[in-house]
Amino acid sequence: MDPKYSNSHPGFNPLRLKPEFYAVFSPIVFILFSLFIWIKLKKSLILGSVTLWDYTHAIGYGTLLAYTLCTIFCTLSFIFALKKSAKIRAAFFSILVTCLIVFGSIEIFLKIINYPPGMDNFDVVMTRSKYKRLKTLIEFQQKGIKVGPFIPPGVLRRFRDDYKINFYLTGIGNSLIIGDEEDDGLVVYPSDANGLRNPPGLYEKTDRFDVFLVGDSFTMGCWVQDGFTIADNIRKKTKLSVYNAGYGSTGLLTNLAFFIEYGLPKKPKDFILVVSEAVSLNRMVSELQDPQLKEYLDTFQSKSLIEKNSTKDRELERAVNMEHLKTLLKYEEKEAAKVKSGFSFKRLIHSSNIISLFIRNHIRWARYAGEGWPDCSGMDGHKKSVERMFRYYQQVTEVYGGKFSVVFLPDTRFYIEGYSDCEFFALRDLCQKMNIPFVDMLGAFNDTGDPKSFMADNPLPYRPKIGGHCNRKGYQLVADKIIEEILTK
Repeated sequence: MDPKYSNSHPGFNPLRLKPEFYAVFSPIVFILFSLFIWIKLKKSLILGSVTLWDYTHAIGYGTLLAYTLCTIFCTLSFIFALKKSAKIRAAFFSILVTCLIVFGSIEIFLKIINYPPGMDNFDVVMTRSKYKRLKTLIEFQQKGIKVGPFIPPGVLRRFRDDYKINFYLTGIGNSLIIGDEEDDGLVVYPSDANGLRNPPGLYEKTDRFDVFLVGDSFTMGCWVQDGFTIADNIRKKTKLSVYNAGYGSTGLLTNLAFFIEYGLPKKPKDFILVVSEAVSLNRMVSELQDPQLKEYLDTFQSKSLIEKNSTKDRELERAVNMEHLKTLLKYEEKEAAKVKSGFSFKRLIHSSNIISLFIRNHIRWARYAGEGWPDCSGMDGHKKSVERMFRYYQQVTEVYGGKFSVVFLPDTRFYIEGYSDCEFFALRDLCQKMNIPFVDMLGAFNDTGDPKSFMADNPLPYRPKIGGHCNRKGYQLVADKIIEEILTK
């Protein structure tokens, strides 16, 4: 019998391979597989908030399991090689010492030239913006002028929970409000008694509004100066009374609350809901988790917030002052931590310029978290809540002789390739089915041939780069389309 077919033939035995093979093969396999995972992650996770589920979904369960097994195998193989060969151990420790020396030398050099700076670009922009807003606020207060910051809805809800204050939808009323800045510089505007961006006294003096606008920051007019918002442009081109109930960072559920609290008492002739693509709907999902907000969808009943305006202002001013004190305390705690004695491995890692440089360029970058990309997979579920809201708007406005319309306003799609139209078609088809006037600003912007020219430059260094809100020209176009397709028909 041929010896190669004999049962006594030892066959292939991986343990008979030289340790050098494992010492070289294991790191190469691990590095190549890790590089594959990394490339796949960076291609998949460009937009939106990042969670463990996002990572798992982007990589795939099969790939994740294979990578875990590969890591275990490569680690055990390398340990096996180290135990079997003194030469490999000597070479490994020589390489390790060399790497530490090189790493230390680069670290010292980066410390000397102070690169990268203590904060990344996103933190630098945010810090400068906060400083400018705070400085402006102090300057107005020194002149004896009532002034406060813009308070987003999420912060209002946190104030409610942290400071045990009442539930509110808007910020401080009858005050100058320090906004933010894009193309028009830092925007400071007066709020009315309801905490909204309108001329003081307009709400109280008007029995019934011709136009009542509800929406998020685009409707509010972020961030252009007074005179250039959608409401301002409609006022300038018509003789209609217009109320701006737009408020930054709101979703469709909060928009419903605004109509019930501030719109319905005035029975506006034209109630116009401005829906920001991949923002208004996405925010609604999180808003539905708040029991007090969800009551508006369940009952369509008012919480009589107008009657609480004076109490609201006092409670919010106290909460804002507490926030400023907390910020000061946090700063002092950081300063105190710098002078702590003793070695801390955690502080060593956090202070490493090399690690900071790697994280900023390859791991952490500013994303437009949770917004900007339509949730197509959950669209059918969202449509039920949206249809319930639209049905309510339609019925209640018909009862008092008004009209309900929807404006669809795109933004981030002009900066991102492969953008989905699922939300546009879902809302357009719903409005057609319910005979609700639908203003298509997507088509209006595209018809200009240069949609980006209607958007402000976004000062925040998001990746990918996206635009800001509409600029003056953009808000003018939105107002013109509303006048053309709703108010003159």
